[in-house]
Amino acid sequence: MHTSRSQLEQLLDPENDGVTIGALSRAAKVVGRSLRLELT
Repeated sequence: MHTSRSQLEQLLDPENDGVTIGALSRAAKVVGRSLRLELT
């Protein structure tokens, strides 16, 4: 992912509401997963 520890901590911080869907999607792709967003 070529990211710093602080960037990773921000991405995983449940209090951080500034994380974009794109960032989450890229992170999922790096670990071989996909992001699924569901509104019910």
